[in-house]
This record gives sequence, structure tokens and C-alpha cells, in this order.
Amino acid sequence: MESVHAWLQAHPDIEIVSRDRGGTYIDGATKGAPLAIQVCDRWHVLKNLGDAVEAYCIRTRVRIPDETSHTEAARTDLPAQEAQIPAPKPSHRTELAQEQLRKRQEICQQAKDLHAQGWSIHAIASHLDRERTTIRKYLKVEGAWQPTPRQPRRSKLDPYREYLLSRWEQGCRNGQRLLREIREQGYDGSETLLRALVTHLRKQLPVKTTCGRQASTTIRSIPKTPREIRWLLTKHREDLDQEELAALDRLLHSSEEVSTLRTLLHTFLNMVRQRKAEQLRSWMQEATSSGIPEL
Repeated sequence: MESVHAWLQAHPDIEIVSRDRGGTYIDGATKGAPLAIQVCDRWHVLKNLGDAVEAYCIRTRVRIPDETSHTEAARTDLPAQEAQIPAPKPSHRTELAQEQLRKRQEICQQAKDLHAQGWSIHAIASHLDRERTTIRKYLKVEGAWQPTPRQPRRSKLDPYREYLLSRWEQGCRNGQRLLREIREQGYDGSETLLRALVTHLRKQLPVKTTCGRQASTTIRSIPKTPREIRWLLTKHREDLDQEELAALDRLLHSSEEVSTLRTLLHTFLNMVRQRKAEQLRSWMQEATSSGIPEL
């Protein structure tokens, strides 16, 4: 930070500082060129948007509907709006979590505003009644504060998942037989883990055949991760293969909110890439009225 600070002070004619999301450069630019405008480069702005989309997928647990249920819904005689299942009302726990997120975002923005005015981290921490480490974390955040997604825990079944999915697609749904087979391959975990996986597969990948026979029914896709759904929503339709395009259409058809999210996402991408800054304010109004807190 000191080197950035010193270099900027030696070049007082600088009016704009383009930086990444690192707190070191925020502090260096603020102290070394307090009158300069700080901006993020385009890559970091778009990454911030992508992170927001992924955070939405994590919070709402977005899943891509399987092809079978989508086809059955399309065959109904009801209009599209009537055929859709209304979104469940957020639980009290979810509402509390959203309110807590909103408050943290407000405090994060207050911390950044005070820091931009020249307040020290100690003074900001005292004023906002927060730990200095928390304030430093807020100052490193680019855009609205978002909770860090929890990384999934590694399971002893992970090395055997590909094999188990292959056996399931072949029609073997006997948990005890699958357990014996992976035990022979070195699995030393509990039977409970395998039972949980088998239960999940029966819901997501139902087949009607028994072990050793070829499955005759269509196999459902494994639900994609939030990051995979993020990239599915981000890509242009012409960049998707046939399977990805079908999955995207099922996803957008199943949720009006996800469809709105994708529209806002691509509007922002086009706005940045085509340098149409005059569209930013109207986009912000649409994002706010969408009710999607991540945006």
C-alpha cells in the first residue's frame, strides 16, 4: 500500500484510478490520490455481477427441471400462467436472513463511505460499533456485501460417485449390492452415506429396471451446481449446445424470477460491453424493482 501511496502522490495530475477489488489498492488510492475517482475495470465489474447471480442460485437453491416433468407440463391444456406452480411464500427464517443481509450491506456501504471521506479504520469501527477486522473485510468488498457461500464438505463417497452413477444408469438400484461393490473397491465409509445417496438418486434418476439390466426409461440429469447454472444463464443462446439450450429453456420456463434475473444479467453485460453508460440508472431501477436482493 505504501508504494502505491507514494507513487500516486508523486503523480498529482492523476484524475482516475482503475483498480481491482483488493483492499490494498483501495487504501493506497484513497491516501495517495484522495481527489481522484476510483473505478473498477470491466472484468471485475462483470465478475461482481456473476458472483451476485451465483449467490442468488445458492440462496434460492435453483434447480433445472428434468425433461420428463417439463414435457408433461407442456402437454397440459391449461394456459402457461395457470400451469405454473406459485412460488412458496418465504419462511420467517428466510425473511430474517434477508433482513440481516440487508443490514450488513448497509453497514458495509457506510464503512466504505466513511473511508472515502478519510476516516481511519479505527474511527469507523468505533462509530459503527464493529471490530476493525470486520471493517477491513467490508472495505475489501466491491459492490454490495454478500455472504461467503459455504463450500460443500468432502464425503468418503466422492471417489465412488462416478461409478455409482454409472451403475445406477445401468439399472442397478439395490443399495446393498452397490455397497458391496464399492466396499470391494476400498470404500470404508458408513452405510448411511450410501443410503442417503440412493434416496437422492431415486428422486432424481428414477429407473424401473433391476441390477444388470439395461434401463429403458429416460435418465434425469444430475442437478447442476450454482456455478454451472451461473454460466448457463450468462452464455448467449448461440454459444450453447442443444442439450444446454434445452436445459436453459426448461429453467426459464419454470421460474419467472430466474427469467427476470437472466434478462437483467444480459442487459447489464450488453450495457458494459457496448459502453452505454446512459442505461445504467434505468437498469438499477429495474434491478431494484425486481425484488432480487443480490442485484
